[in-house]
Amino acid sequence: MNVRFECNGETLKTVEMPESVLHFEDSFKVDGHDLKVVLPAGRMCLMYRISFDADGKQVVFSSNAEKVDHSVFRFGSAEPYAVLSFPQGADSVILRFELAVVEGERMEAGFIESMQEKIGPDADRSAADSAMAAINEIYNSRTWKMSKGLMKPVSFARRAAGAVKRRVKESSPIKKKYDLNVISAETRSEQESYSFKNPAKVSILVPCYNTPSLYLREMIDSVRTQTYQNWELCLADASDSDVVKNVVDTYHDERIVYKKLEENGGISRNSNAAFAFSTGEYIGLLDHDDLLHPSAVFDAMKRIEETGCRFVYSDEAVFREDDLNDIQNIHYKNDFSWDNMRAYNYLCHFSVFTRELFEKTGGFDPDCDGAQDFDLFLKLAEGADGHVEHIPEIRYFWRSAAGSTAQSASNKGYASQAGVRAVEGHLKRMGIKGSVHANARYSTLYNVTYDMERYPKVSVIIPNKNAYSLLKNCLDSIFARTLYPDYEIVIAENNSDDPKTLAYYKELQKTGYVKVVDCSGPFNFSAINNKAAKEASGELLLFLNNDIEVISPDWMNQMAMLAVRDENGCVGAKLLYPDNTVQHAGVVIGTGLDRVASHAFWRLGMDDPGYMMKMAFANDVMAVTGACLMVRKEIFDQVEGFDENLAVAYNDIDLCMKVYSLGKTNVFQPAAELTHFESISRGSDESDEKRQRLVKEAGIFKEKWKDLLEKGDPYYNPNFSKDITYRIDWL
Repeated sequence: MNVRFECNGETLKTVEMPESVLHFEDSFKVDGHDLKVVLPAGRMCLMYRISFDADGKQVVFSSNAEKVDHSVFRFGSAEPYAVLSFPQGADSVILRFELAVVEGERMEAGFIESMQEKIGPDADRSAADSAMAAINEIYNSRTWKMSKGLMKPVSFARRAAGAVKRRVKESSPIKKKYDLNVISAETRSEQESYSFKNPAKVSILVPCYNTPSLYLREMIDSVRTQTYQNWELCLADASDSDVVKNVVDTYHDERIVYKKLEENGGISRNSNAAFAFSTGEYIGLLDHDDLLHPSAVFDAMKRIEETGCRFVYSDEAVFREDDLNDIQNIHYKNDFSWDNMRAYNYLCHFSVFTRELFEKTGGFDPDCDGAQDFDLFLKLAEGADGHVEHIPEIRYFWRSAAGSTAQSASNKGYASQAGVRAVEGHLKRMGIKGSVHANARYSTLYNVTYDMERYPKVSVIIPNKNAYSLLKNCLDSIFARTLYPDYEIVIAENNSDDPKTLAYYKELQKTGYVKVVDCSGPFNFSAINNKAAKEASGELLLFLNNDIEVISPDWMNQMAMLAVRDENGCVGAKLLYPDNTVQHAGVVIGTGLDRVASHAFWRLGMDDPGYMMKMAFANDVMAVTGACLMVRKEIFDQVEGFDENLAVAYNDIDLCMKVYSLGKTNVFQPAAELTHFESISRGSDESDEKRQRLVKEAGIFKEKWKDLLEKGDPYYNPNFSKDITYRIDWL
């Protein structure tokens, strides 16, 4: 099964369809000619998340799609195709879309009816005309117009820091206000006089290549001003001149060890050469033009002594060229997590680890040049059994120079494939079956698709009272847009008396894969879901609100592949408001007005990657919303389900905390996208009575989880705001 791209009678590209979903992005040179996309023949296909950019010139999209529903194009003809035409004569175009091959009778349920409602009285027109009418409706809609500005490619570096970078540029230079690289005389005195039980030597490895003398001096000086004294600076020089040697010769410090290499073997071999003549019990890594904070080595060694860990990393900042005042990005990191680690090298700088651990990895791998640190850190973390400590302070300053990865990952395109190899090697060493691909938009971000040996049954549990239209819309979207092969619907019926709803229940139960469980009584979200869960027959439970509508057809697959993994607990999805802004992208505990919890990235645009790309890969979180939450039934039963003392609020967060306390990891999966018409069925919490209930349940939660709340969310850096997630208040 292939997708073919044709222009002016020639085939430009052929792409093989994967078993799940094709995530496509590429550019084509068209020279004003039409670009035709030929889809797999004889198979029902869904094309969605379509966007294109032709350098601002007009693009006309047409197709022989038979049915369209909420920007999902449905093809079922013998020769399905879509065509991009360019009335203004574009030279090239960037095209993005996602494509799923659909099978199964359930896909038909409710779809024709929704199409008739969309197209109206002209539903008897030809399929092509009907589809184009719906396309025009989408193109003229407010949502489409709002999203047009998002349809241009952006570099990894520009988007990586999100709103933080924008706030930095709007403010005056950071160092002038905050002195990020300066410590007080009192602090220096305290650290220099601190008595370590084992003041081990730290060898800082620096491969050099034609380093500008100013940058080299600044780097060396930043090491020499460390408050921790027992270090050695190992400079492996592969330059084709004496520029580095000439600078080093001006220093008379026996802790600076210099060696001229016979040849430039590349970044990995040169780094290994530096290690070969190092003598320290611990190893630190530093680029030849970057800077260390004065407390960098001290803080690392103090954390190692306090925890007994063998691998530690800190936060970092990126500054432009030769001006430390011009901070471009700030990377406030979360504590160590495997899902984040597999997505990109977020540990990065400043990292310190034991010599023994480094030796066991075999050192830097030249086959991974471009992502050599990423490959090494994966191996180090494996060797440390995941016990990797994090110092939530900026202790490294990364210089963004022309051509550097700090400035733009696109300047080092070779790094992308090296990163894929690094993650693939990691999965193989860990015995994890899965595939790795570079993210379509952000080339040095990696998405892992874990193999599923089988597809365990999923029980979709939906509480409902009356709300016929909401429930029907929810179920129609599930039936029409879900690729997962084995699931049942369990409706937790709570006091419905609407004849239309009751009749709908009877109709649904005739299908054989919908159950209606009597959960009558006063509304208690926890009790209702607990009772329905007892009647569920699936190995996986998926708690879903009735005001949800499916967007991505592989949503259930994407959640299930994470939920079945032994180390994982609850899995949440990316939920969008009807205006395509984010309603849920994971939950941060200890934040919000009541300091209980709040949603990350609330109201950002659907295509915004979020701070450090956290909405572009599956990442670990403390909690996810119960509006769409999947968990293994055995785990749900082990923690005794939802706490029925929390009738309405925080019961989902409480469930996640209980699962976390078992040693399981909760995960946010942005590849599972759904629309959430939040709280339509039961209303908001703005009335006095409801607000009082909310305060009461917040008190119950805070008392129950006092220790964890005081400790803080390990996946949320303490330097961020408690009021608005991922905002830096001190800027």
